[in-house]
Amino acid sequence: MVDQVVVYGDHEQLHELQKLAPGIRVMPEAGTGSYLRTGQLLLKPTVVAFDQNDFKADTIAQALKEKEDIFVDRLGDQDTPQLWQNAIDRGVRGIQTNHPAELVEFLREKRLHP
Repeated sequence: MVDQVVVYGDHEQLHELQKLAPGIRVMPEAGTGSYLRTGQLLLKPTVVAFDQNDFKADTIAQALKEKEDIFVDRLGDQDTPQLWQNAIDRGVRGIQTNHPAELVEFLREKRLHP
């Protein structure tokens, strides 16, 4: 089951978890470019979490350069079809939403979800 899980947390928590469960997928917060780089070196993540504060061109590029999937929060006033599309256009692979049915329909209309 470990291969079906991704765990979100801070660098220290995720590093300790990796010691206990080698191979588990961890998802650190992107934060600033230097914080992201520290997480990349320490954790070797395959997925990185972003919110509206760190979803910026330089941190996005840094995650994509390392071939990490980007998951972004699109909550509150950020939770709109226009901003879902913006996220997709910028390379996002996962969107957190308070409107899952609407997001699935949106993705189906774009042929991005079966």
